[in-house]
Amino acid sequence: RDYMYIPMGGNQVSKPRYYFNQMAVFVVSGLWHGANWTFVIWGALNGVYQVVTLLTAGIRKKVAQTLRVPTTLGSLVSGLVTFHLITLAWVFFRAASVSDAFGILSRIASSLPRMPSLFASYPFSGEVLLSFALIVALLVIEILDEKRALWERLPAQPRLVRWGFYYALLICLVVIGQWGLKQFIYMQF
Repeated sequence: RDYMYIPMGGNQVSKPRYYFNQMAVFVVSGLWHGANWTFVIWGALNGVYQVVTLLTAGIRKKVAQTLRVPTTLGSLVSGLVTFHLITLAWVFFRAASVSDAFGILSRIASSLPRMPSLFASYPFSGEVLLSFALIVALLVIEILDEKRALWERLPAQPRLVRWGFYYALLICLVVIGQWGLKQFIYMQF
């Protein structure tokens, strides 16, 4: 932001230049993560997502109004689309090469028709079910945060509710936390 985006004019320029600034920052952020085409593609994909989001904001708003899509449903769909697009970009970030990334994506694409049967035969362990429950909890908190942040709501609650929430978070960290040392993704840089 400070060294590139603002000196390039940020959003105080023409629309085409603004979109170019967005793309340039994301591509350079990919390069910053490593001198490999996988990182450049990762940054470029995120830049494309940002620019397409900006370009389609008006259209998406009109479609949502025309179809009378509830705000909560729109937020949920937007969150799911964003999650999947970012996950797709992470394939490039983690792959050893561009060909490896495309190999992974092609295997995913070829598995999509079999997804229902794969999902039905998957051995759901307690950890997987707990993960799903935590994802649902995070989605609920995210939806509630759009109206008023959880951390703004909490002080207004009775002391018993506040401290119960704090202790529940602490117990969750202790019980389901992974405390083994693992190499952090950025240790390779």
